[in-house]
Order: sequence, then C-alpha cells, then structure tokens
Amino acid sequence: MLKAPITDHFRGEGPNPSLEKADVNETTAQDSSLDEKEVLLDLSDGTGNDHASTPTAAPLTVTHGEVAPAVVSAIEDIPYTAEMVSLEPPKSDSVQRKVPGGERQEDDQVRVELSVGGMTCASCIATLTGLLSGIPGVTEVSVSLIGKSATALVASRELVPQLKDAIDDAGYEAEVVNVRPVVEQPDDEDLGPRMVSLCVNGMFCPHCPGRIMETLKVLGPDVIVDKPLTSHNEPVLTLTYTPALPDLTIRAIIRAIEGAGEPQTPFTASIYHPPSLEDRARYMQRREQWHMLWRLLFSAAAAVPMLVIGVVYMTLVSSSNSVRVWLKEPIWAGNVSRGVWAMFFMATPVMFYSAGMFHRRSLRELYALWRRGSRTPVWKRFIRFGSMNLLVSTGVSVAYFASIALLALAAAQTRSPTGQGDTTTYFDSVVFLTLFLLAGRWLEAFSKGHTADAITALGKLRPTSALLVVPGASEAEAASTPELSRISSSDSAALGCDPEKGDAAVEVLNLASKAGMKVERIDAALLEVGDIVRVLNGASPPADGTIVSGDGGAFDESSLTGESRLIKKHIGEKVFLGTINKAGVVDVRVDEIGGPAMVG
Repeated sequence: MLKAPITDHFRGEGPNPSLEKADVNETTAQDSSLDEKEVLLDLSDGTGNDHASTPTAAPLTVTHGEVAPAVVSAIEDIPYTAEMVSLEPPKSDSVQRKVPGGERQEDDQVRVELSVGGMTCASCIATLTGLLSGIPGVTEVSVSLIGKSATALVASRELVPQLKDAIDDAGYEAEVVNVRPVVEQPDDEDLGPRMVSLCVNGMFCPHCPGRIMETLKVLGPDVIVDKPLTSHNEPVLTLTYTPALPDLTIRAIIRAIEGAGEPQTPFTASIYHPPSLEDRARYMQRREQWHMLWRLLFSAAAAVPMLVIGVVYMTLVSSSNSVRVWLKEPIWAGNVSRGVWAMFFMATPVMFYSAGMFHRRSLRELYALWRRGSRTPVWKRFIRFGSMNLLVSTGVSVAYFASIALLALAAAQTRSPTGQGDTTTYFDSVVFLTLFLLAGRWLEAFSKGHTADAITALGKLRPTSALLVVPGASEAEAASTPELSRISSSDSAALGCDPEKGDAAVEVLNLASKAGMKVERIDAALLEVGDIVRVLNGASPPADGTIVSGDGGAFDESSLTGESRLIKKHIGEKVFLGTINKAGVVDVRVDEIGGPAMVG
C-alpha cells in the first residue's frame, strides 16, 4: 500500500527523507507572502502492478506552489513515481483560515454592533432602520430602543464608518462597540475559532511582552495573536485560537503565559472583559437620565415663579392688588410691563437649555433628511418629515418667538395712560410645556432603564466558578484525594447554589471516587465547548449544556419560563444557565458559552 510509506516519509519517519515537514514550515515562516496550494498527485509504486483497490490520487496541501516540484521529487526518491495532476488553492467551507505568519484571511462580511444614544420612541427605531437599510451592502438591520443599540450585517469593514456617520448625521449618538466576522456554526467535531482578550499582570520591564509572545508561538499555528503585547504598561492582548480538547484550551494558554514568568516575579493572566453592549447601553441610559433630570429641575425651578407671576398675580388675584398693579407697570421700553420682562428672563434659559436637547436633535434630523446626497426621494421626505423631537421643538419655539414678537410690538408702543403695560405673551407656555415634556421623558427613560436592568440581571445568574470533570486521576490518586464532603457558603454562592432554595452546605458527592476522573474548581469564564462540568444540588449550570451523566436531576426553570414546577431531566436532555438543580448531582457537557447561551 502506498499511503503509509509516503505519509511516514513526509513526517520524517521514512528512509532518507528528502523533504522534511519542519524544513517546509521554516522556509515558509520566513516569507509571509506565501500562499497555500492544494496539489493533486497521481501515484504508483513503479512496479507496474495494478493496484485496483489502492487509490492512486492523493491530495496534499503545501504552503506555496513552488514547493510542489520538491514534493514530487521526494516521493520519487522513496521510490515511487508521482505526477502532479493539478495545483489550485485549497477548498475550505470555513469562513476563516490560517496562513503562515499568523495572519488570517476571512470573508469580508461582518456583523456590526453599535450603541445608539438619543432614541426616544418607535419613530426613532423606524427612522434608523430605514436609514441603515438604505445604505448599499447593509442588511439585517435591528434597532433596540431598550438596549440603546443597533446591529447590522454589512458586506465589508469599509462600510462601518458609514453606518456611524449616518446615525450621527440623523441626530443620534453612535459608537461602534463590536465588529466581528460572520462565522458559520461549527459542527460538533469542529469547535470553531474563539477570540478572547487576556489581561497579563506582573510585567515589569520592556522584555516581558516579548517573552510572552515567544511563549504563544510555541503553542503552534492554531493560536493567532490579533492584538499583541507591545508594552508592559498595556497588559491586554487579543488572540484567536481553535479549541482542541484537552490539549489546546484557554486554560492551557493561560498556564503557558503564566509559566513564562520568573519564579520571583510570576505573571498572572485572566480573561479581560471589555465594556459590553449592555454596559455601554446602561451608561448611556444613566447619562441621559441625569441630563434630563438636571433640565427638569431647572425647568421646575423656573416654573414656580412663572406660575406665581404669570398665572396667580396676572389673572387670579384682584385687579386692585398692589403686587398685580406693580407687575403691570411698564418699564424700560415702550409699553412692556414689569411682569412680561420677568417672564422673558425666566423663559429664555428654559428655551435654550432645558429644551435645547429637542432643538439640537430636530435640526440634525432635518439636516440628515434634506442634506445634499441624501438617498431619500424628495416626495418621500415630506411623508417621513417630522418626529417627536421636531414636534416638541416646534411647539416650544412657536410659543417663545411669538412672545418675542409681541414683546417687540409692545416695546414700540407708547406707554398706556392707565399705567398698565401690555401682558399678552406666551412665555409661561414655554416653561410649562418644557416642564411637562421633560417630566414625561424622564419617567419614560427611568422605566426603560429599570426594564433593561431587569433583563441584564438575568446575566448575573451565571455562576462565577464551575466544577470541571477532567480525566487524569488514577485509582491511587482518587483514594488519596482529600474528601471534599462539604462546601462553605461562599463556595456555594460561587458555584451558583441558592442557600434559600437548597442546602448551602451541599454535599459534594463522588468528586474523586471514579478512577481516571477528577474534579477541579475553575473560573466559569475558562470553560470551553465540550467540557464536562458537575452541577450539584442547589447549583446552577455555568453554561448551557447537555446532561451526560446522572439521571436524578430536576431543574427549576422559573427564571426562564415562569413555570414553578420542577422539570425532570435525563441523560441527553438540555439544561440552561440560570436554572437551578433541585435534585441529584448531574454531569453536563458544555454546548454554548458566551453570547449564544440562553442567559448571557
């Protein structure tokens, strides 16, 4: 048979190998411009025998087309005869593939997540959805009012700035949170690439980042550094790796990084979680609430004297009241009364400070709709004309500038012989309208913030640690392992146990009794798809998964479904993060981590 000798030959195991795999890797590593090629070889053993049952066509992937003739020569030295049938780029169903030098080639299509501030109603959602959908190459637009966010599928990364500029021009505040390539769902056998950011503490000199980067190179081509460490003052690096249990996991990468340190000054690495879309949305909601609250308080402070002067003393008290007579006396210019001047000075800051947010947003919306280069047809601009911000701004502006016009007319008149100046203005309407609108907007923002907090609180159901079941304990080790018979309240909370709904000092059953298996307590963020975790009575699964051992589990899924009745779970059935195991101990295979999880 041909397969084994040729395979051994290229592994360096055959007799007198003329082309070592290490030599090819070393050569191609020096030239990052090399391209992978797939060679189809026609093989025979040179004896003239007819091997009808033996495949004589063998595909082989090389890092550069120029290596192909050397491959043919190496096969003929075994001795076999070889002929190169075809030479073409390798076919790959995956979206991403690795190339020498640690670079990564990927399809242009990416999914963009943006945080959007300034949205107030369903009209804002419709405006942004139509605006983003109208950009060529942008599809699957989704805008969330509660989450203060927008997501879209774009054809290339070059379109991302256009999305941000379009949202900014429309009168909203946009910030790009995440841009990630669209990766196909991996099969069970292929876990697919995973991108993580690590924070490395303990670096003290300029040489430390280089030592860590050299350590990562030893892990092989499956670990690609997207953002390397360039300074010991910037301890965050980003890398992409393809998990291969149990050898290549995030735990193995962290161990390798920590092993690069000196015994006196060890490195400590942990997963770095940048501000998520929910964190940014929460920050924007809090900022918007405070901005509205300050404007609301300022309007309320102006509304009290406005109510006293413009309503009580101008209309409700007796016409002979001394304060009313004093307020109606004309002063300074023409026939403008003292009360009108007072209301003018109170309404002006309310108009331009408290209601200023409505004016700015409406002007930016109008600019985005009518600016040169707008893709919206002219006739559609009149149909889509207007928003809640424009409505509020128009109403307040009409009342204010109409009052200014009436004040100017009164100033041009001569003083009344009766000694009573003109009092016909709408300055009080400016203050009261702004006050009521801001009060409604603030209450709306406050309630939406609480709704978003309730949704975000589901993510806090995730346990901070997990019991990882790993192979490696012999019978002697299992017998000598100290019995972990009970766990403390703090450990119980870390594992997701509920002290009120289950025993806080839960019995850890059978932790090391099975020969060849052992249980380790690890950070839940270090789990990989395919890991086996143990879920105790009163604990929550650290991730969505499938039961592989233990048939006595009954889970409380009321946090997800509202159903208080316990759901009996058997081997092969799914369990979800956020639920609580109220019965026997079960082992669960992790199926989803991070974003795809039921709660995350």
